Amino acid sequence: MRQYRTSFVLKCQFRAEAPDGILYYAADDHTRARLFLVLYMEGGKLHVDMLTRTGVFWRVKTDHSYADGNWWEVTVLRINDFLAILVPEKRDYRNNGLDSTNETSIDLASPLYVGGTDSDTSFLPITEGFTGCIRQLEISTPQQDETDTYEFDLGNPDDQYNVGQCYEAIHLGIAFNGTGFATIEENFVLTSNLDMSLRFSTVQRSFLLLLLFQDAANYFLMDAEDGRIRGHLRKNNVTTTIRIAHVETGYEVCDGEFHTVVFSANRFQQTGLDDISIFGNLQVGGVPDAASLASPDLTQPSFRGCLESLVFNEVTRHFRQTALTGHVTSGCPARP
Repeated sequence: MRQYRTSFVLKCQFRAEAPDGILYYAADDHTRARLFLVLYMEGGKLHVDMLTRTGVFWRVKTDHSYADGNWWEVTVLRINDFLAILVPEKRDYRNNGLDSTNETSIDLASPLYVGGTDSDTSFLPITEGFTGCIRQLEISTPQQDETDTYEFDLGNPDDQYNVGQCYEAIHLGIAFNGTGFATIEENFVLTSNLDMSLRFSTVQRSFLLLLLFQDAANYFLMDAEDGRIRGHLRKNNVTTTIRIAHVETGYEVCDGEFHTVVFSANRFQQTGLDDISIFGNLQVGGVPDAASLASPDLTQPSFRGCLESLVFNEVTRHFRQTALTGHVTSGCPARP
C-alpha cells in the first residue's frame, strides 16, 4: 500500500440497513494504530477520518444520511492534507479545506478491513461492523501519466467473520433459514400492560415465532400451529394458551405475504391469572438448545421467513442491536 502514501481515490458502493458501522479500515498497526484511514457511518451520515505522519487528525462527513436501504456510491479523495468525501447522486460534497500541496504521507499496512475490523478501534466514535451490503470497493492513485486502479475481490477475501450473502434487492428486516434464532433483548420483562405487534412473512404452517424464557416452569411463547397464531403463558408449571385472532389478513399466515400479528398480554389476566410476570432473554425465530431441551412444550420447528418489525408498546425494536446467530441474516431477499 505504499503507492497510496500521499494521494488516492477510494470508491465504494454500499447499501446500509443500519445507521452505524465501519465500511473500510486500514492502519499502520493492528493493535496500536498511529496512522489510519477509516470510512464509516454514524447516525446514517458517512464519515472519513484520517491521521497522517504530521500527527494531525482530519475528519469530513456528508450532509445527508444514507441508511435507507438504497444503493449508493461514495468517493473519498485524499491529496496530502486535503481530504474530501462525495456522494455524486446527491451532490453531497464536503472537504477539510486544506492545501493539497503540503506533502504528507500515511502508510497503510495490510490487512485492510471491509465491513468491520477486529483491530483496536476504541479511539473511533463507531466500533461496530457495517450492517448491509458492499458490492464494490476500489482504490486508485496517479502514476506519472496514468492512473493505477485496484479493485478488491470482495467475494474472495483472505479471511472473513459473520459475513452473509449479499442480495441485489432486499426487504428490510431479519431473515431466518429455519435453523437459527435472534436474541432481541436480555433480561426482558413481560407484564400485563405489554402490547406487541410483529410483522412477518413465511410459507410455513407451523413454527416458533417468539420466546421469553425464564425457566422450564415459567415462559411466554408465541407460535403457529397449522397457520394459526397462539400465545402460551407457562407460570409455575401451568400453561395457559390463547389463540390470537387479530391478524390483519386472517388466520392463514403461510402464503408468503407479510402479515401483522397484534397481541396484548392482559388477555392472560382476562382468563383469571393474577400474576403473569415473566423475565428472561427474549428470542425470536427459534430457541437456544438449553431452553428447547428444558421445556417439553416447545414442539414447533424454528421459523423460516422474514421478520420485518417488532414493536412493544409503540416502541420499535431496532434489529441493528440484535444478536444474530450464524443462520440468521440482516435483510431479507426481496420477492421477485
